[in-house]
Amino acid sequence: MDKYWQKRAEQRLEAAEKGLKEYYKGLIRAFEQVKREINAVIYDFYLKYAQNNKISLVEAQNYLNFNELKEFKGDLQEFIRFAKENIGRVNIELENLSIKARITRYQALEAQINEILEKLYAIDYEKYGSEKLKDIYQDQYHRTLFDIGQYRGFNQAVAQLNTNIIDELIKYPFNGLNFSDRIWRQKGDLIYKLREAMTTSFIQGKNPKELAESFAKVFQTKEYEAYRLLHTETTFMAEQATLQAYRDDEIEQYEFVATLDMRTSDICQEHDGKIYDVDKATVGVNCPPLHPFCRSTTVPYFGEKEGTRAARGADGKTYYVPANMTYEQWYKGYVVNKNNSGIINTGAISGALNPYSKEANKHAVQYYDSVRRMKSDSIKIADNTGYKPENILKIKEHIFIKRHDLGLGVKERFAPDYEIAQSWQRLIDGKNIKEQDYILLKHEFLELKLMEKGYLQQEAHLKASKKYNYSKALEKGKS
Repeated sequence: MDKYWQKRAEQRLEAAEKGLKEYYKGLIRAFEQVKREINAVIYDFYLKYAQNNKISLVEAQNYLNFNELKEFKGDLQEFIRFAKENIGRVNIELENLSIKARITRYQALEAQINEILEKLYAIDYEKYGSEKLKDIYQDQYHRTLFDIGQYRGFNQAVAQLNTNIIDELIKYPFNGLNFSDRIWRQKGDLIYKLREAMTTSFIQGKNPKELAESFAKVFQTKEYEAYRLLHTETTFMAEQATLQAYRDDEIEQYEFVATLDMRTSDICQEHDGKIYDVDKATVGVNCPPLHPFCRSTTVPYFGEKEGTRAARGADGKTYYVPANMTYEQWYKGYVVNKNNSGIINTGAISGALNPYSKEANKHAVQYYDSVRRMKSDSIKIADNTGYKPENILKIKEHIFIKRHDLGLGVKERFAPDYEIAQSWQRLIDGKNIKEQDYILLKHEFLELKLMEKGYLQQEAHLKASKKYNYSKALEKGKS
C-alpha cells in the first residue's frame, strides 16, 4: 500500500469516525436527559409512598387506588398514541397494562420508566442512528470512487445509489443480529438491570438517592455498549460502501489493511497485507469489521506495493516502514525486545495514573496485548505467589486470551482494565505485591471454575465477587 492509498484510507476512516462521534454526542445528551427524567419519576414515587424516605417491597406491590389508576392509564394511553404515530411499534407489556383493571405501584413505576426508555431507544438511538449510518454509507461510497478516479487519472460515471440496498444493509445481521435487534436487546437488558436495582432497593429499604446512583452505573455501561455497537456498525457500513464502489468501478481485488500499533487484534494482524477478490469479500471473514471496535479497512489493489506506510510506537509517535511490510514483520522487527524474553516494551506508566483517564485506558490496551505474547509471566507469578503454575496459566487465559459470552450474542475478550494491568505487572515483578493482587487471582480462578460448571459469565462474576471482591480490595488499598 503506497502513501496515496494510506492517506486516502486514513481520511475515509477519519470521516466515518467524525460522523459517528457527532451523532454519539447527541445520543449521550439523550441518555443524560432520560436519566434525569427517570430520576424525577423515582423521586416522585418516593414522595407519594415513602415512609421515612424508604419504601418496602410489600408497600411497592400495593395496588393503585381509583384516582391513581385513572391518572396512570391516561398517561399510558397518551404514550401509546405517541408510539403509534412516531415509533411504529408499541411495547406489548405497556399495551397489556393499558387494559388491566388492577395495577400495583411497582408495575406503574416500571411502566413509566419503560415509556421513557422506549422513546430513547426507538427515536434517538434507532431512528437517528439508522439515518446517520445511511449518511456514512453514501459519504464513504463517493469518497472511494473519487479516490480511485484521482489515482487512475480519470473518473467513471457515478452510479445512482440504490437507497433500498442501504436499508437492507442496516437490517443485515452481519454478526448474528442486525442493528435494530441489538439495540432492543440492549434496551431489554437495561430494563432488566433497572428492575433488579429497584427490587434490591425496596428489599433493603434504600433511599431514592442510592437508587439513582445504582441507575447511573447501569446507564454508564449502556452508553459504552451503544458506542461499541455504533462503532462496529459504522465500520460495517463504511466497508460495504467501499466494496460497492469497487464493484461499480470494476476493481477486482482489494488489500486488507490493519493498523500498525499495539491495539490491533490478533485476527486483524493475520489478515494484514493479504489480497482478496472483491466478489469473494465476506464481512467478518476477510473483510472488516472482524470484531467489535475493529479499526481495519481495505484499499483497492492494483499490483505490487511500493513506497512506505505509517506505524505508531508506544509513545504515540508516527514513523514509516516499507509498504509491503505485514503486521507480523513489523511486530517482530519493531516491538519485541532484543532479549527475546517475550515481554513487550509497552512504555509502562506509573501506577499513580488516574485509572479512568484516556492515558490509563491506552496503557491497558497495550499491556493486555503484550501479556498475550508473554511466555514467562505465569512461571514468574507462580514463583512469587506460591500458586501452581498451571492455575496461573488458566487465570491468564481467562482474563487476557479467551473469548467469553458477555451477554451480547458474540464471544469476545474482556475489555482491558488499567487496575488489573497494574496488578498483573506487580505479580510478575514480585515487588510491592498488594492484597488486591491476590484477591484478583482468587476471584478470577473461582469465576472460571464456576463457568466450567455451566454458569454464565455474569452469574459467575457475581458469585465470585461475594467471596473475593476485587473492586472493594482496590478501594481498601487506596484508603
